[in-house]
Amino acid sequence: MGWLELFEEDVQNYLDKNYQHLRHMSVLVVDDEEHIVKGIEKFLNFEQYAVYTANNGNEALEIFKSQSPRIVITDLQMPGLNGLELLERIRAVDGEAEIIVLTGNADLQAVIKALKHKATDFLMKPVDFEILLNAVRKAESHLKLKDDVKSYTRDLEELFKEVHHSREYLETIIQNSPNATITYNNDGIITSWNSAAEEITGYTQAETLNKSLKEIFVFDGQLINGMATDKGQMNRQNFVGPILTKDQQMRYISRNANILLDPDNKKIGGIETFVDITEKAKSDRLLEKRYMQVQTINEIGKKVAASVTVDELIDFITSRLVKTFYESANILFFLYLPETENLSLRAAAGITIEKILKKHPLGSLFPLTGDVIGHVFNKGKSAKYKNAAQCELFENNFGQEVSSFFTFPILSHNKKYGVLHLENAEQMDLDDGDIFMMETIAEYVAISLDKIELLEKITKQNHLLEKQAIDLKDALSKVETQKEIIEEQNKTLIKDLRKAGDFQKSLLPDVLPEHPAYKFSVSFTPSNQLGGDYYDVFQINERYTGIVVTDASGHGVSSAMLSAMFKMTFGKYMESDLDPASVFSKINQDFCQVLQMGDFFTAFYGIVDVVENKFIYSNAGHPMPILYKYSNEEIVEFDSEGFLLGVMDSGITYERKSYNFLDKSRLFIFTDGLSEAINEEKVQYGEERIKQIIKKNASKDPQKFLNSLLSDLKKYTKSDTFNDDLTLLVMDINL
Repeated sequence: MGWLELFEEDVQNYLDKNYQHLRHMSVLVVDDEEHIVKGIEKFLNFEQYAVYTANNGNEALEIFKSQSPRIVITDLQMPGLNGLELLERIRAVDGEAEIIVLTGNADLQAVIKALKHKATDFLMKPVDFEILLNAVRKAESHLKLKDDVKSYTRDLEELFKEVHHSREYLETIIQNSPNATITYNNDGIITSWNSAAEEITGYTQAETLNKSLKEIFVFDGQLINGMATDKGQMNRQNFVGPILTKDQQMRYISRNANILLDPDNKKIGGIETFVDITEKAKSDRLLEKRYMQVQTINEIGKKVAASVTVDELIDFITSRLVKTFYESANILFFLYLPETENLSLRAAAGITIEKILKKHPLGSLFPLTGDVIGHVFNKGKSAKYKNAAQCELFENNFGQEVSSFFTFPILSHNKKYGVLHLENAEQMDLDDGDIFMMETIAEYVAISLDKIELLEKITKQNHLLEKQAIDLKDALSKVETQKEIIEEQNKTLIKDLRKAGDFQKSLLPDVLPEHPAYKFSVSFTPSNQLGGDYYDVFQINERYTGIVVTDASGHGVSSAMLSAMFKMTFGKYMESDLDPASVFSKINQDFCQVLQMGDFFTAFYGIVDVVENKFIYSNAGHPMPILYKYSNEEIVEFDSEGFLLGVMDSGITYERKSYNFLDKSRLFIFTDGLSEAINEEKVQYGEERIKQIIKKNASKDPQKFLNSLLSDLKKYTKSDTFNDDLTLLVMDINL
């Protein structure tokens, strides 16, 4: 017997009440075109929605404040307060309203900005009413879900109060609930347990009844305390904690509980619902780990910039890495001693550090031959082994038992300083973020050693100058010469210090490929020390050369981390797949699994076939590259259909296009930091101005062309710095 058969009248009244709530849900329609507003209003009225209308943003904002509609449909391009500005104003006072934006085919960049400001959906003009109705109904579902989550447990408790006289009715409610639902008495002894709870935990009703909730959940007992009477214990929502399933797997659940009362309002126990949020918890922990990795890199960069000694720096690093990331591992720093031609153990931390230091005290020397640390130092390349038994060179276990190890060289400008070594008694693996962090830390230590050497040179030079000033008063010219040397060394020091905060540039290529018929040149200017733009020009094989330019949302540390993620993800597919559209589809699938709302990429990826002089490309929401043909001074825009990477994976496709180079041409690829740069009058630089600059400077070689463009942009904005990252890439085709 089902729920509706038992409670037909009460439940039908409940459903009717909520159905009326949906039928009268209000919608605000905003557009400066009167016929569009009237058409949508008439259609939604027919579908029995309460509709408010406005022809501009200011009028819409007043209606929203006074009437509080739950769904807003707004055009983006309107005079006065436009759609984006209206979206920002609404979000400042209401974070839950569903906002659907309307846009024309040419407004893709505006859609991207709307998504950044938490628009929940977008529709293309002209409006298809069936698609509009589907979007409104989807918005209703989102709002209803939010309301249901808040009221579900409370409503269920009320139903329990109404039918407390029949245990059979209560059990039927529990067993027909779509959510995992249980009840227990004041002592935490389970009295009801439904099939949804069994699906999550693996325990059947027969295995749980009359047992303590603590026996089943292991880590936590009941949320409703049998002795508590204060209001704070009457209702507990969204309590997240771990449980052990029947097969001993750890899962994370979100629990909601209400107190149960008998007809005399005497507390007799509690009722709980819970949902499995294990995957979300794992994702949250991964994002937290990524944030901590970037934070750790920044802190170490600050230590380097603060002129700390190398021993102080590596002691800080080993301690921080063990406490924050690798509490079950050992981390050791070895630095090279030129006078003995050995590696010296200079810092160590970890789970068995006392035993390690007893066997190998700080300062112990190790030869450069035989073992893995000497091999990594000599070759200057990392050794990463999840299974240490697979490495023939791993002979010297610093810990008693080692199952996995990871060793990174410490080098700068081809100068070798030592190695950073991590080992673990059990098999462990480092993901791409871990490896990126460890390699960056090794580079920072090398930078610090570079700086210390330079400071020692400067100190020695200063002593020499002081002695010369005392002993050789008549040698002023020599002193001045030495002063110039010191100034040059100081400039070098400043450059090295800036490098500590500019690790983003390490993601970019040092050298661009060369080909007789194709010449590349690039300019990259980050808006902050860490930028969100990324580019690469790389040789796939003798026939194909790849070109990729991407722009991550946001600026600073978060966008730099996104750029690093893009490089690692792009690297998985760029050599094995020669279809740019296919590569974008795979990357989009990967990013949709890990990126948070508001994080995304625009990107352009093209492949040059130097045999057939053919260019294959695909665009993911990126500004269209511009081709200039010298033969007839024609401008060609490389357009192709493709949405942002990392926003959604359902129904998203990317178009593959190709173009045959027939004669001398110039291809210009850029990020929106160029076209959207504004002057003092808040007017954008714009694509038409870019096309004019291309034609005007067509006779210049690629680098001089980029210099002229940057000079014109600085003149236009009256600033040497920019509000957004700026990547400019030129490919000259000489056929």
